[in-house]
Amino acid sequence: PNVDFALAALTRSLNLPADAPFRLFALGRSIGWTAHAIEQVTSNRPIRPRARYDGPAGTPDG
Repeated sequence: PNVDFALAALTRSLNLPADAPFRLFALGRSIGWTAHAIEQVTSNRPIRPRARYDGPAGTPDG
């Protein structure tokens, strides 16, 4: 089971509207993004990527 299953079960058990799982998922995602933004602002350090591009050299991305 994943988050979709849990949201569907919650929606059914609480008799929520059919679009409730999408709204609940978006709400949780938005809260997480907001928490990351607040953490970055308060720590005064930018979040750096943990990976490097390992593709062919000379491409627009590399």
